[in-house]
Amino acid sequence: PPTLLFSREPGATGGAQSLNIPGDVPGGWRPVPHLDRFGANSYVLLTTKGVFVTSNIGGSPIVWTPLDSATGACGVRASNSGGTPVFYLQAGSCDGRTPDQIFVYRGIAPGGNWLRLKPPGNSGGFGVFAVDSANSNILMASHLGGAEPEMVRSDDGGSTWHQDATLDRLMTGNGDFGYQNATGPTDFTAFEGYPQPTLVAIDPENANLRVAGGADSGVFLSIDGGTHWSLETDPVHAMTSGRPQLPRPRFAFFHQDGALVQVYIGTQGRGVWRASFSIPARSAFSSVPGPAH
Repeated sequence: PPTLLFSREPGATGGAQSLNIPGDVPGGWRPVPHLDRFGANSYVLLTTKGVFVTSNIGGSPIVWTPLDSATGACGVRASNSGGTPVFYLQAGSCDGRTPDQIFVYRGIAPGGNWLRLKPPGNSGGFGVFAVDSANSNILMASHLGGAEPEMVRSDDGGSTWHQDATLDRLMTGNGDFGYQNATGPTDFTAFEGYPQPTLVAIDPENANLRVAGGADSGVFLSIDGGTHWSLETDPVHAMTSGRPQLPRPRFAFFHQDGALVQVYIGTQGRGVWRASFSIPARSAFSSVPGPAH
């Protein structure tokens, strides 16, 4: 198959290739995961044959239970609601550039329905998207399809959406960057244009910690659940300020050890960077050695 799935112990020891995957894992470069965790040994997997769940990733063989799938799926995220797993399926391109649709499925019993989340104003769709893994009601996204993109959030599982004006302002650098560029670099050699939002992420262990990013406008941090945001990189004066510019941030991974918080940011073409800070101090980015992915 074009993409392989392996299971390993901590430290990447032991384990083996998972040979009984139902279908193939979709190929291509996408920031939205095809595999997510919703319990100690419980995972959801998106393949070319649909969406599958297992409650024992260490089984031999792994038993995958199918969930009815919406068509055109390109990524899946897992969350929880009072002990019930909740899955959000993104259908479309999953590249943050087109107005995709989001579907939600509750529980792990087969035969249920994927319900479509209505975007703000019931128009357009979603670009980048994140959910709190411990509370399926808390969502963040970029809303595409209107005159310009907008950053939105929901505290009730997508029933209602609220615009985040502060994050909109940061995404455009107070007007220095176009919110939607008609011509600009996309994948490989294409110049098809892009919206600014490329990243939203919520710390799975602390929903107050959130990260967002713009293709040109930098990386933004919130330590109070998105009420306030701060610019943590320097998209204009990086050569003199000592703070780097991280264009096209795509991934964020969190690690907290006491008061010390570390956020790893994966970019498209600029490598991987780590921000280390103590709340509420400002973060300090430094590069992580290794190849860019």
